Amino acid sequence: MMEEIIYGDDVFKIPSGLCDDFSVLLDIISPDTWNNILTDEHREMLMKYLPDFPQDDLNEKTHTLEMFFMNENFYFGSPLQNFFHNLKRGFYNPHVTKLRKIQRKILKRTYKYRQKKYVHNLLEEILVKRREMLEEIKDKGYDNEGNFVCHPYSNTKVSRRELCMRRAQKRYYKEIQAVKAEAGCDSDLSDDDNYPEGMGLTLNKKQRRQLFLLEASFPTNLCPIRSTLTKGSLALDIEANLTSTRNPFDSSDDHFKNLLSNHLAH
Repeated sequence: MMEEIIYGDDVFKIPSGLCDDFSVLLDIISPDTWNNILTDEHREMLMKYLPDFPQDDLNEKTHTLEMFFMNENFYFGSPLQNFFHNLKRGFYNPHVTKLRKIQRKILKRTYKYRQKKYVHNLLEEILVKRREMLEEIKDKGYDNEGNFVCHPYSNTKVSRRELCMRRAQKRYYKEIQAVKAEAGCDSDLSDDDNYPEGMGLTLNKKQRRQLFLLEASFPTNLCPIRSTLTKGSLALDIEANLTSTRNPFDSSDDHFKNLLSNHLAH
């Protein structure tokens, strides 16, 4: 009675007794079969499946064949023993082989899904941590011990609402100036009812030049982390956050006192 098996991509029909008796398998796969039944072309083709050795390749391959036919252990078990156990348990049955292929596809798909989920969760966690750190170091710096300390000029925390209103005010005056330029109106207009205090603080040319020089002095390999709302320049970003009560370029006596006290403390 013959049984059909699938090994790799090849289909074979073997006697059913071969699946029950290991000695029958050893009688078929033996040195006598290799030397007397197989042709030179067959032996040369089968030798290509053996690994290449850096030194004395032919003798090493011959020794490997001897170990194979003697049913010796190749660190991970005997190839003949492993083949017989899988054959006896029905691993090479066509139906079982088909189910195993389906199982491998499912496991591979599950692995890819878990990897994507892991990367997604990791990216989300990194973005959340990045946002928390940026919010924490906003208007802050480091001392000599690596701890966060507030800058002297940032004792009063500016709310997001105030910053948003300040940006809206600057955009409003920018549009007004564009309309005046297009209309050719050079005279000053009356006080604006929306913003009677005027446009507010701006950086002068000296302060802008200092910021541009500071930004140009950064190392070329330094990649600054910018907000999605950045204007592309350190000077423009700082100017966009100026308010009537907060200007980092205003150096008062209290500012220098805090600098000296922090310096003496360390």
